Amino acid sequence: MKTLSLCLLAAALFMGPIPRDACADPLAEPDGVGFSGEQAQFSWPVSASDLLNLPVRIYGGAPPVSVVDDLLLKADGRVVRVIIDNGQFLRMGLDGKRVALPYEGAIVPGADGEPAFLRINIAASYGEVIREFRYELMSPTDYSMKAILGAPVSTSDMPGAGSLHTLWVSEAGTVEYADVDLSVLPGQLSKRVRIPFTDLRLSRLGPMDETRAFVDYPLLDLRTMSEAVGAPTSPDTP
Repeated sequence: MKTLSLCLLAAALFMGPIPRDACADPLAEPDGVGFSGEQAQFSWPVSASDLLNLPVRIYGGAPPVSVVDDLLLKADGRVVRVIIDNGQFLRMGLDGKRVALPYEGAIVPGADGEPAFLRINIAASYGEVIREFRYELMSPTDYSMKAILGAPVSTSDMPGAGSLHTLWVSEAGTVEYADVDLSVLPGQLSKRVRIPFTDLRLSRLGPMDETRAFVDYPLLDLRTMSEAVGAPTSPDTP
């Protein structure tokens, strides 16, 4: 706790990039499921919806400092940033403002084995200037997870063939699969299918415009994909 207080004090006085030497030991020992090297306590991949609104802590025994408001990912599925809804704990004039931090840390499970909170790795932000995150200034190569969930999906022969229901995030921080709710057409039953995320092409005209997804095969091929039931069981078998 004393080390953490010194870290935050240094950031408050500096009011700029978080200095590398401001806190020699920013995290306690690992106590959850990490994105790099920690022992998993629940099954991967996890639903992106389960990561949104997770409490955010700096270390396991600390009270939450914020919640996960959104995640930013690249078109290839790499999750690169976690957006938290309140940067007050940074003591950098970001009270009540969203901030974007590197997607590094640990997802810690609760007693039920489900994600309970996200323990962020402040050390990953050393040397960065942390400012308020604003969607209108988002990089054109970044996509909001919240905007992707529910986004329309078009096939090569059918605009609006369905919508994205769920994205599955791996332990390595990459979206592996997408579950698509197919639109109900006359004579057809509703169906949810699971496809590799790499089958999707994401498109957005501007930061505040609707995100859309496309697949390069016809609707019939999409309907014959594996039905989405439960979570994927392995990286190789949807």
